[in-house]
Amino acid sequence: MRGGLEAGYAAEMNIRAGQLVQHNVTGRFGRVHSDADEDARFVRVLFQGDRRTSRCRPEELEPTHG
Repeated sequence: MRGGLEAGYAAEMNIRAGQLVQHNVTGRFGRVHSDADEDARFVRVLFQGDRRTSRCRPEELEPTHG
């Protein structure tokens, strides 16, 4: 692993822009604002109640339905 995340890992997890997710560490819900590139280590997520996006590791995000 490189920097805690293999190249292509984020894309393999199918984290996509516009997707609703829950952060599995904090429990917060949000919407993904950037696609995960092949070698992405982070994606941008706008969490409910926030004005700015946050950088999150894709492996800490769980897709939700809704």
